[in-house]
Amino acid sequence: MKRFLAALAIALGLLCQTNDAASSCASSVTATPYGNTCTFFGQDSKLSAVYDATACNLRFELTASQTCCNTFLAQQFLMVGVTPIIPGIALPELVPGCEVALVPLVILAQSPTQGGVWNLYVPPVPSLVTLYAQGANDYFTTIGMSHDYQTSNGLQLDIL
Repeated sequence: MKRFLAALAIALGLLCQTNDAASSCASSVTATPYGNTCTFFGQDSKLSAVYDATACNLRFELTASQTCCNTFLAQQFLMVGVTPIIPGIALPELVPGCEVALVPLVILAQSPTQGGVWNLYVPPVPSLVTLYAQGANDYFTTIGMSHDYQTSNGLQLDIL
């Protein structure tokens, strides 16, 4: 329970988006990919993360597939949680052919104009905390007026 509460506090701290360099930051964040991506228009979606300890900033980047034929990227999602799902589980009702690689506590949504980038503040942590992240892309097609989803790889984030 203590691990869950500490991780939840970190996850909520990621949402603060404060860039006060005078406060102390986590000293490091290691991002290790795990799990599979799924293809859309023959392309994978990849999630990566880079940490800047001088600014307390964890930058996530989610790639999206290049589309055609009246299909457009409508939204992008970043899911953060404390429990990985290895191997991922298929949810054909939500993301046919794709796998969900974590149990999300927080889901951040943004428009594609943000370029698949999230800059999140990482607060100081008392000891090693591990979180998990995964991205998802929502594509809308005017032919059939439908939404198709694509998930990225998962990331294990070791925060110290």
